[in-house]
Amino acid sequence: MRGACLRTGGAPFFAAEGIRPGGARKRLKIEWKATGSGMKKGEKYTGTVEKTAFPNRGKVTAEGETAIVKNVIPGQTVEFVVNKKRNGRCEGRLLRVVQESPLETSRDRCPHFGVC
Repeated sequence: MRGACLRTGGAPFFAAEGIRPGGARKRLKIEWKATGSGMKKGEKYTGTVEKTAFPNRGKVTAEGETAIVKNVIPGQTVEFVVNKKRNGRCEGRLLRVVQESPLETSRDRCPHFGVC
């Protein structure tokens, strides 16, 4: 079934599939199990970034706990402060990068870097 979508000003909308041409991207969610209540709001922690997901949110493990911190790269050791804590989940704000990731320090960069 094909029709016009009023929200997009009449752009085609495929109702059967529920998508617009070009496809809307879904956000990836980082899921983890709450392991305890060791982190406290307003305190500083140092941890290692395990993985990242869109939009630039990283899963950081510190002292056996997990927190979400923005603007990090997998493999970095970072210092962050906890901003929010709800239902066993923590969100933090990046303060500084203690140790760079191997992704940042590798010599196998593009030979055209800086020329393009």
